Amino acid sequence: ALADARILGDRRPAVPGRIARLPVRLIHASAAEWPRVLSALQDLGPAASAPPRERRPGLRRRAVALAFSAVLLAPVAAGSRWPQGGDADHGVLRLGWRLAGQARERCRELTAEELAARPAHMRLPRECVSEPLAYDLTATVDGSVVARRRVRPAGLRGDRPLSVEEDLAVRPGEHAVTVTFVPEAPVAGAARLAFEGTVRLDPGRVVLITQEGGRLVARSQAR
Repeated sequence: ALADARILGDRRPAVPGRIARLPVRLIHASAAEWPRVLSALQDLGPAASAPPRERRPGLRRRAVALAFSAVLLAPVAAGSRWPQGGDADHGVLRLGWRLAGQARERCRELTAEELAARPAHMRLPRECVSEPLAYDLTATVDGSVVARRRVRPAGLRGDRPLSVEEDLAVRPGEHAVTVTFVPEAPVAGAARLAFEGTVRLDPGRVVLITQEGGRLVARSQAR
């Protein structure tokens, strides 16, 4: 209302009643100059130096807020000191890679009736569609199967890369490991990934089986 009166009404804004005249003073100071700020407040006179009984409600509210904050933060502080787990007694065999562009093409010959029903510029005698491939993942440790599942490409149309993310707990020591990642059905030109070798797994350590240069390799890394 005050802004409308000043801008649209082209007149000076006014408020009903009387407004007490209070001194206003601008001080440029940093947090390190707090004594200077207090001194300036004292110089303003009685308006800034309210009696203790008038300041007491504000101090009480501040004390309540500080106590409430302390109650809320106490569990956080206690939780941060709580020990997070213990020393691992096993190693981890991690399978992690992404494989993109795996699809097969299905083609068929159109009939004369199908060709006649299509516009002239779309009358191709052969129709082909691309279908994304699903892959079978199998991992064994010392001859025992530890992971076996079918991996399908994500996405609404199944056009995203095939993604493998598996963490397998394995007892410490040297183990014979084999990993295969092959299409669910034989398809010419489709990538096939495999790993076979001996890996050493130490407690709390990770051996990563990942793709590199079109094949699977083992890499040791911290957990």
